[in-house]
Amino acid sequence: MSYKRITEDEFFVQGYYSNCWEDVTCEETFKEARVQLKCYNENESQYPHRIQKRRTKIQKNYYEDKPELLEEEFNSFLTGFNSLEDAENCLDATYKNLKNQYIEQKKKEF
Repeated sequence: MSYKRITEDEFFVQGYYSNCWEDVTCEETFKEARVQLKCYNENESQYPHRIQKRRTKIQKNYYEDKPELLEEEFNSFLTGFNSLEDAENCLDATYKNLKNQYIEQKKKEF
């Protein structure tokens, strides 16, 4: 059995603004991060910048190992509706409602 990684490397370019290091951008490879670092150093030479490597846990797809569960859950979801169109309308309405709640929350923050 081959080794399967449970983490992946991310390379963050950080800038030292307001007495603390802040993430400016994130890249998948060190080479890409170096290119971004060079760009930030040229354009914001008044601030120091650095690259920080972090390991993040790879998010496993719940249905990856058991695709039959996805079909089962989808079918049980559809049983509550008269047609596929009704299910789509319900999902659209739910999305719009969540989007409006998010917008209202952002307005309150400002």
